[in-house]
Amino acid sequence: MSDDLTSNVLKKLSKKTGREWTMEDVFRLAEKLTELSDESLDAVLAELETMGLDIPKETKSKVKRKIKADPTVPVEEINNMERQLEEVAKKLFKRRRRRQKKQSATTTKRVTAAKRQRT
Repeated sequence: MSDDLTSNVLKKLSKKTGREWTMEDVFRLAEKLTELSDESLDAVLAELETMGLDIPKETKSKVKRKIKADPTVPVEEINNMERQLEEVAKKLFKRRRRRQKKQSATTTKRVTAAKRQRT
């Protein structure tokens, strides 16, 4: 279920921004939030904009207000999210490897067929 949720979010971001989003993008954003502060939040919002996501000023202000109102996230929730992200990253890596192997096999078949036709 978390895999579907993450995939859906990445697809929506890709559709909205016109570029493919990956878990690597999410991790890059997470690195900027090592410590929750106005500066780190501004850095994340700026990074999102460089990634193609237009964020209105009102939305930025609303996010900042919400975080200032309750900046704490339970450690258990963070650990759960971390585990889910790791699982999704592993699944994405496996899919990528399967796709690469399939493409390699297809290429090998085409090359073999081409050699047969030449002889």
